[in-house]
Amino acid sequence: MKKVKGVIFDFDGVIVDSELLFTQSMVSYLGDKGIKTDIDDVTFLVGKNERRIALDVIEKYGISDSYEKVREDIETYYEKFFNIKELQPFDGLIEFLNNLEARGIKKVIASSSNRDYLNNLLEALKIGDQFECVLSGQDFENGKPAPDIYLAAIKEIDLPKDNIVVIEDSLNGIKAAKAADLYTIGFKASKIIQDTSLADVEVSSYAEMELLEVFNK
Repeated sequence: MKKVKGVIFDFDGVIVDSELLFTQSMVSYLGDKGIKTDIDDVTFLVGKNERRIALDVIEKYGISDSYEKVREDIETYYEKFFNIKELQPFDGLIEFLNNLEARGIKKVIASSSNRDYLNNLLEALKIGDQFECVLSGQDFENGKPAPDIYLAAIKEIDLPKDNIVVIEDSLNGIKAAKAADLYTIGFKASKIIQDTSLADVEVSSYAEMELLEVFNK
């Protein structure tokens, strides 16, 4: 790994801790379908785009509704749990972003979430201008764990792969980043505990992130 010149951020679970809201909304949705689950049962969906989530829910739980209805219902349930005013950036994120900015390190978001959601939250958090671009999973037919969004992010950030670091919190996201041959940091600050063992290194906070050798070359 050469000197870091670009960082690609996932969003949910890396910028804000929204994974708990998503998993709670999925448990509620499935419960109203007569399917008893818990948060651990639905974490396999975390990190995937809306299309993949709907398809996987239909397949795993045998839901007879159309794909369009399942996708719409899942979004509706998430909106019930989601409160933009309650979501705050992870502790230390703003300082970390400012430090990267001061060092001239490029920053890109590559998230499975839809574009309106991302733009609205970035505006609410007042950090949208920190990123060179924002890539949304709705623009890619093959979502994470496929590498498509990270391959596109590499083109956007316009740097060699060995100058780029990815920050991810989900197994699906880490698989996508590694499939794109990118150095990946597993971020474990969310209330939802996920398997990040495939990452090159794991951290539990942005304070810990600052101390990583990869950022201190």
